Amino acid sequence: MRDHLRRPPTGTGVLALITILLLIFASPAHAHNTSITWIDVKVAESHLALTLTLNLNQSDLLEHVLNASASQSRFTDRRELEDAAPKVLAYVRKNLHVSADGKPLGTPVAQGWPPMHAELTHLDANGLETPSVIPLKLDYVLPGKARHIEIRPDMFAAPNFTAIFDVSISTHADAKPSLTVVDQHQPIAFDLGESSNVGATKPGPAPPKYGPGFWVTINVLLAAAVVTVWWWRRTRRSR
Repeated sequence: MRDHLRRPPTGTGVLALITILLLIFASPAHAHNTSITWIDVKVAESHLALTLTLNLNQSDLLEHVLNASASQSRFTDRRELEDAAPKVLAYVRKNLHVSADGKPLGTPVAQGWPPMHAELTHLDANGLETPSVIPLKLDYVLPGKARHIEIRPDMFAAPNFTAIFDVSISTHADAKPSLTVVDQHQPIAFDLGESSNVGATKPGPAPPKYGPGFWVTINVLLAAAVVTVWWWRRTRRSR
């Protein structure tokens, strides 16, 4: 199996997975009420390269992007992926907003989409067949002297559904990637050549900055509250 189609959680990836599990327990909706998408951002000269590792084989995202029925849990073969590829690309181009110095960038070029050697399933640690993620690579042209980049992943929005984005950003070849975790309501903003200030921001003057630890704490409290209420109700019914 190809490792680049089954990206292992590291660093903030582990944090994002913990957040997702907590959100699942805290939400009143049934299964598949969260998802995680990885976004790798690399700046090279006059280009901004974004690679989205999409969980399109999850039934909830198939419903979001392709309006598939709830019974369709994944692509069953290569032809289904190829047929859906133009619509997937159009959805991402429409809902992934990227700007430089406050001005939207032009339509990105998709590199090798759909991927020629994408594996739709893989064997997990227990040897069970599991839907794989699918990478989508986009190339944006940056204007000369661009300084400030903002990315708004306004994707997969729906009631009782939370989309989590695990973001890695490298502003030049030798820079250590900056990591952050956001949801669809939080834009990612950074200055070129200054990777240390990469992170989630909120609109408006003097925005407060909440790190991933803050949101994990909130979700832990929510999950604890839900479990407490459930246990109290169960105890009352057993009397």
